[in-house]
Amino acid sequence: FQNLIKSLTVTFGNLLDFQEHNYSISESVIDTYYDLLRGMEKSKKSTYFHTPRVVAFADKFSILLGLDANEKETLLLAAKLHDIGYTGAVEINEQLNVGGELEHPLIGELMVKMLPIHSDVKNGIRMHHEWVNGSGTPKGLTGSEIIWTGKILSILEYITEYIENNQEADEEEWDALETRLIKSLIDRTDKQFDIVLVPMAVNMIRALKWEKCVQLGV
Repeated sequence: FQNLIKSLTVTFGNLLDFQEHNYSISESVIDTYYDLLRGMEKSKKSTYFHTPRVVAFADKFSILLGLDANEKETLLLAAKLHDIGYTGAVEINEQLNVGGELEHPLIGELMVKMLPIHSDVKNGIRMHHEWVNGSGTPKGLTGSEIIWTGKILSILEYITEYIENNQEADEEEWDALETRLIKSLIDRTDKQFDIVLVPMAVNMIRALKWEKCVQLGV
């Protein structure tokens, strides 16, 4: 019996060592993917801060949602990796830019499929361009079929892209841009975005104001 306990202890210790090694490899792979993505993003002025900005918005949004530490970590990792599919897509088409490949959610999911990370991260990557009314890509999922990380990333990336398209605006335009962004989010409620998330996103934008929104992730 003592030999059995000793054997089980050794086996369990080896499993922990293997798991720790696995996570170390995973972190290295994630960092490599991220570095490749940031290289692509930095090639265009409009997307220079894209992923850091989405991550920064996710950090703010997690507070409004009251996420616990594990949920926040999951959301932030999904935000960090949401567009890594572009790095795989560019291997197929070297002319691709960030924003130019609608299959990147599927490619991104494949790239992280074997990594020991939460399934909500993997599914969030795959679903962040789905619309709640089924008009999104790549699968045309609806409502409850879309994972929570995907729904949040969808609205945060929309906000980020709106800011990227207007970040050079003069100060006298800031209030109008903020108002149009909020109106656009409301107009897309229950179409592109989840009805529960839109009021929180609106409150976040109003609290930050346009100037701070532009500075997030910079």
